[in-house]
Amino acid sequence: MPDLSLYKQTVDLYLSIAPAHSRNPLAAIHEHLDSMILSKMPRINGILLAYDNVQFLDKSAKVMYDSPFSYCWIRVDVLVFSPKKGDRLEGKINLVSPSHIGLLILGIFNASIPRKSIPSSWTFSEPDTTEEQGRWKTKEEKTVEPGQSLEFQVDGLQREAGLTMVQGTLIEKS
Repeated sequence: MPDLSLYKQTVDLYLSIAPAHSRNPLAAIHEHLDSMILSKMPRINGILLAYDNVQFLDKSAKVMYDSPFSYCWIRVDVLVFSPKKGDRLEGKINLVSPSHIGLLILGIFNASIPRKSIPSSWTFSEPDTTEEQGRWKTKEEKTVEPGQSLEFQVDGLQREAGLTMVQGTLIEKS
């Protein structure tokens, strides 16, 4: 059974409120949190997917020194995507080539299983026409092709240009 690498947690965050939002600080907090969706946040040890239940922890915000911004503590429930090496995930195959299998996890995150992480007993069949992609065949003669779901083990994470790419393997590792 694959692990979704999703979890919910409650966190306290110290956020700023711009002067333009001083009449509606909740709107400022929502705007701030919205801008962090799909971003990696060290504070939550993963990528923020969603949030809910925003609560102010104090009755008033603080203005610090000569800054026009006010600051406040909030408590919020967050949904976090945080795959770790060894986790089992499932993705929908969107690319098959001799060099790798490309997948989409949760319809959002890219994953790649490079050739070196595909069992040596699997074989690649070239496409019959230019409109098709090739296919991998397992040693049991099952076809692995675009549109199918595939379970794999997380082998690592790569982050480039603000995007997270999951590196996977089909070779069992303990």
